[in-house]
Amino acid sequence: MNEIGMDQYKKVIEHFTGPALVIAGPGSGKTRTVVHRTARLLERGVAPENITLVTFTRKAAGEMAHRLHNLVGPVAEKVLASTFHSLAYQIIREDTNIRVLPADRAKEFIAKTLQELNAPSKIQAKTVQGAFSRVRNATTSIAEAQKELQSLYAELEPYLSKVWEAYQAYKEERGYLDFDDLLHYAVSLLENDSQIRARWQERTRFLTVDEYQDTNLVQFRLLRLLLGPEENIVAVGDPNQAIYSWRGADYRLILEFRKHFPHSAVYELPVNYRSHRGIVEAAKAVIKNNREVDLPLQALRDGPLPQLVTAES
Repeated sequence: MNEIGMDQYKKVIEHFTGPALVIAGPGSGKTRTVVHRTARLLERGVAPENITLVTFTRKAAGEMAHRLHNLVGPVAEKVLASTFHSLAYQIIREDTNIRVLPADRAKEFIAKTLQELNAPSKIQAKTVQGAFSRVRNATTSIAEAQKELQSLYAELEPYLSKVWEAYQAYKEERGYLDFDDLLHYAVSLLENDSQIRARWQERTRFLTVDEYQDTNLVQFRLLRLLLGPEENIVAVGDPNQAIYSWRGADYRLILEFRKHFPHSAVYELPVNYRSHRGIVEAAKAVIKNNREVDLPLQALRDGPLPQLVTAES
């Protein structure tokens, strides 16, 4: 690491209590930073059972757990490294008997219902399932989701609304939650049961969230409920890398982090250790009109700009 990268890296690792936002550019070693900060918390005497790392994919969660194990040994197994949905499922399963509806079974039910409604062939079960997922992740209630569905997918009406109603009834009758219900149900449990909330706030006393720019409103509500009075949250992300608006993610949540947590520290990791200078300069040109965050991206290695190749086919 160069001097700039090392200085910021050390500051993040040494951050102890209170909220912090880490703006991490591409290739800046954010996973390494998260893992080393976690190791530093353990070194300071924080119980591993009070540390939770949250990210978006099982692969990323597994990578963090693996690296932490290599760094600190078996104690890493007591640190919870999880996806948002896996975390929500753990919260739910400790206190309820709710079952999760497999995605393939949900798709089968939707396809069967479309067939029974004699829906046009252009309305595919996969499309409907994607629409349901999008509105569920972008809203905070079933009623709000249905309104959003009718607004965004008016061309698929009235079939979409009828399938939605049948699908909700199917889940309720059988005591199922689908993948997108998990976050909502976990939020409801934490909001309405102070004992469950207190137990999980202890479990997530030191909370680190990766890819924060891709969080949605429901995930944000879950995080707020998991935070105790110390608000020990470290959010790592980059607004310029937000790519999941189609599934309800709202990049404004990372831009408003300091509004939500007025006393937060802010750190920047602008050095790209993965790509050479030509790649980084090309990337900077693509995002030059993004004014919300001006992260001074830089590379350590020289390299040419990419060549633009135009082909007829």
